[in-house]
Amino acid sequence: EGKIFANPQIWAILANIDPAKNDQLMDVVDKHLDSDFGTVTLTPAYTRYDDAMGRLSTIPSGWGENCSIYCHVTAFRAVAECMIGRSNDALRSIKKISAINPLNPIDNSGCEPYGFTNLYNGLGHPRPGVSLRGWWTGTIAWVLHAVTQGMLGIRPTYDGLLIAPELPDEWPEATVKRKFRDACYRITITNTGGPCRIFVDGEELEGNVVAYGKYNGDHTIEVR
Repeated sequence: EGKIFANPQIWAILANIDPAKNDQLMDVVDKHLDSDFGTVTLTPAYTRYDDAMGRLSTIPSGWGENCSIYCHVTAFRAVAECMIGRSNDALRSIKKISAINPLNPIDNSGCEPYGFTNLYNGLGHPRPGVSLRGWWTGTIAWVLHAVTQGMLGIRPTYDGLLIAPELPDEWPEATVKRKFRDACYRITITNTGGPCRIFVDGEELEGNVVAYGKYNGDHTIEVR
């Protein structure tokens, strides 16, 4: 019981502890912890009290932290997938925990079709996929992080706004309005599949950081 946990694998990638092993870690998550409803917290579930684990091992199988689909975990995973260039997988992960996942329709999940839930019952639960604690979750903050800073690749840095998109294949284009410090950028990203080129007001940018101070005010940015 508790042979493998999702978070140690995912957070090792987020912390970039050993970049050479990032793909291997995510492959392990794919193999052992994936489900139609999202990423399972751990497997196999605890079925009896374990002194080393304490409270976790007292939770019923497939519920809470004990082998459920805790949506934070899947959102962490989506951010990590973007970090290692797996934006298609990241989008798939987010879709799985969304209320409109066709593999877990709302007549099963009970989740409102316009919000995120904190978790779904796991496969070992008598009612798998059922939503618990809808609208009471920090999941959305991590999903927002995965989409804006991961897939769209628009990240604030000390020197300026860094732009490094990892658009999923099914997104041919994205348009973003981003306010950053003393500037407002209207950014269009076209998914050409080639090397990233960035144009600020029609002039090609060297590198991928829109420098703070140089580009204050309103600007148009084209990313190919």
